[in-house]
Amino acid sequence: MDSHGWVFWVVIPFFFFAFFRGGRRWGNSSVRRKMKRRMQQHIRAGVGSDTDLDYKQDEELAEHRHYIDELEKRVAELENRLDFTERLLAGRRESVAEGSQELG
Repeated sequence: MDSHGWVFWVVIPFFFFAFFRGGRRWGNSSVRRKMKRRMQQHIRAGVGSDTDLDYKQDEELAEHRHYIDELEKRVAELENRLDFTERLLAGRRESVAEGSQELG
């Protein structure tokens, strides 16, 4: 027994320092910590990104709708201007035609 007594003084301090150091690789608390970290990562990666993605898509969709509304307003304004210009030109043609008939 005396020849193997040194094993006690090597093994026990090893386990003591390994168990009480900051990382704690053994025991239930480390398993719980690892599970908690994995769950948090899963929650952040899964639920958070979907919610953020939906919010971003909704925001982009609202921006696109606003942009389309602005374009529709501009097209309507251009149609009105084109109609006005056509009526103005048609009135000039009629007046020029009437003036040439009076002269001729």
